[in-house]
Amino acid sequence: MEIGWGELDYASERFFRNEADLRKLLRECMHARLRPLILLNAHHGHPVPAEIFEARTAAAAPKGVRSVELASTFGVRPNLTGLCDLGDQGIMAEFLVTRIQGQSLTLSKALPRALRSGETLRLATLRYVPFSVRGSAEYEKTMSGWLRYVDMVGELAGSILGSLNGSDQGFDLEIWNELTFGSAFLSLNNYRSAELQQPRPDPGVIWDDIVQRTARHVTANPRRFAGVALSNGFASTIPWTAASLQPARVSAISKHPYPPSKHFPDEEQSGTALGGDGQHTSYVPTYDVFFPEYLATAIQTETLWRDLSTESNPIYETMHGRLARKSDTGAVLPVDVWITEIGVDPTEHGWTEPGRAEWLRQRFCLRAMIFFLGIGAARVYLFTAFGGPHQLLGQEPSSLMSPTLRTLSRANAVISHDHRRDVPVRNLGIEYFPGDATLEVFPGNHHPATPPLRASDCLTVLPFQSSTHRFVLAYYIMTRDIRTKLPPQQMRLRITGLAGISVAVTATDPIGGGSPHLAVLDRSVDGIVLSVMVTDTPCLLILNEAPV
Repeated sequence: MEIGWGELDYASERFFRNEADLRKLLRECMHARLRPLILLNAHHGHPVPAEIFEARTAAAAPKGVRSVELASTFGVRPNLTGLCDLGDQGIMAEFLVTRIQGQSLTLSKALPRALRSGETLRLATLRYVPFSVRGSAEYEKTMSGWLRYVDMVGELAGSILGSLNGSDQGFDLEIWNELTFGSAFLSLNNYRSAELQQPRPDPGVIWDDIVQRTARHVTANPRRFAGVALSNGFASTIPWTAASLQPARVSAISKHPYPPSKHFPDEEQSGTALGGDGQHTSYVPTYDVFFPEYLATAIQTETLWRDLSTESNPIYETMHGRLARKSDTGAVLPVDVWITEIGVDPTEHGWTEPGRAEWLRQRFCLRAMIFFLGIGAARVYLFTAFGGPHQLLGQEPSSLMSPTLRTLSRANAVISHDHRRDVPVRNLGIEYFPGDATLEVFPGNHHPATPPLRASDCLTVLPFQSSTHRFVLAYYIMTRDIRTKLPPQQMRLRITGLAGISVAVTATDPIGGGSPHLAVLDRSVDGIVLSVMVTDTPCLLILNEAPV
């Protein structure tokens, strides 16, 4: 849930403008035993506390000039007050007033359209100047305001979710949302015409400083933020943020791996492609792509495996991977990956009929949750509970438990059943035999280095261990386009590392709760061989050993 900096009142910065609604939502989280992840953000549509007012023009102003004459300049403050609603990005106070001479205002940006005499304009006075040169007086004042806002969020959430002086305040914090939109406040240059822009450090310096200063502030206030985990949200849409560079108080980096919809070869990313022999190839297959696991594949250069891996790996000279951060003494300080947003909007694919849209949402969310948790993400947050075509809750008050939520609930119940922490970790061996799973995802070009991709090549098996003697294996074929349904494919699995003679084997399909085809073909002292029917959505294989 987002509690934006701009929700603080302008006059005192002591309460949130929508505080009654926030308190109600936090209480509902507490009653439902949900631990909220609160997003700290300064979306440029209303980035900071602001005073909004209107003024009329005293004269017409042509497009392209950097001045405007008002009937009254009352309330206008240079470098803090700006004109709104003139640009196409929705940036509050985008056209900042840099000087007042009588009734004439000099602006930081040229007008994008002509203004009429007598036209009513919307203006906003920002409490703080957008982030500018790091270390400057204005920068430090803005940073102090940000930390004050962090305190107010902690005080509000802690007062409801935990005792303010308890050992765990009952919530976590994500620092920033996405850099792809709404982030103009991170640089004063975004509010200036090109000729007025000033050289500044790499924007990453400001992002890193916000994370570092927030982490230090939270560390310095242990009672207010007891038990609160921090995630670096600046990482959500860029690949360069690394575990090795995170301050000790940061627990995770965030990712928003929304998959694209593409058609190949038309939308092939330029660069080097590798064939089946690991060598460069110019061959690009013809197929459609839309599947939640996309950004954890190597279809394009940026892949989540860099940060999800337990093997430290460099991008240039910076080490990535969950275990890449080390203390001054060399001790490993793990940094988790949180998928803090992923979801599907069926209307983007032309799916507006409710039943069909729910079918797509159900398949997408189940695969996303199972896959990202299965490959090492510590948390997965699906977008979104309510509002718009992404909504996961049912549309009617009497049926809030939608088919998608029922599917996720069934999967969660099976995987987490009898869950125990700190059990000895077991290793399983998994082999597969294609059987009848010869259906092609896309054809090759009749060359050994570029063979067809078959359904059996896309088999995905993700093991979860819930206790010493209980395992759940999610298995499915990772089709490249979940908008089409794959016919069931029969395959054999050999699972070793088990007490195979005494293990009990069952299977369930979270979509609908039925029992998929399963036959035990062979047992040995350390494993079993199974015949299974595999589809393009995860089924769950439950393995229970008899305790020795």
